Amino acid sequence: MAVPGSIFISAKVYDDIKNQNDLQTSSLGKYLLKNVKEPVEIFAISNAGLVVPHNIKLEGKGEKYKERKSQKSKVITLAKIAAAIIALTLSWFLLISPWMKKQHAKNDLLPAIQKLVNDNFQPPTEAFDMALEAEKYLPKDSVLIKLWPALSAKLSMITTPAGAELWWKDYDKPGSEWRLAGTTPLKDVRFRPYLRMEIRKKGYQTIEYAGTAAS
Repeated sequence: MAVPGSIFISAKVYDDIKNQNDLQTSSLGKYLLKNVKEPVEIFAISNAGLVVPHNIKLEGKGEKYKERKSQKSKVITLAKIAAAIIALTLSWFLLISPWMKKQHAKNDLLPAIQKLVNDNFQPPTEAFDMALEAEKYLPKDSVLIKLWPALSAKLSMITTPAGAELWWKDYDKPGSEWRLAGTTPLKDVRFRPYLRMEIRKKGYQTIEYAGTAAS
């Protein structure tokens, strides 16, 4: 394997001479040699005047050995990566995402709701919907609690028989889509102050209502 002007030794010889201060060596890596079962690490004597070739010059002389991770090692590595990804994903959903949504509700939704209340005699449905979203993350926020009376009224309803669907839409938007509030009995459900309402149950006549929401 040696090129002109170089001296190569095997790892076994290197172990015998490595404590000799007058001999310097440089590892060229491991190679697969003909009729040798295990890969052999090759060293070049690197004393002054001797050639230490680059690995590229050894192509065709011996096959460079590339260590391959065992299948078990690969599985363990993949398992560690998967565990790390799962941990990060759980952290996002359980910690980071709720915190970001809470900050969004506090820093973006509440100021926007307040502005709509200040700028409109009757705040639009947009403000009501934003308040419902903010309430998911700031249910006891004092600012939101003070805004609710301007945005909604609470209504409770019992029907006989139970199980009737309560649908509603804004009073001043008769062409808008109906929104399902829930199924009776209902207790303290938030509605827009002025609304159109339908109480529906299969097999019964639909009851229609238009006016103010009242408890």
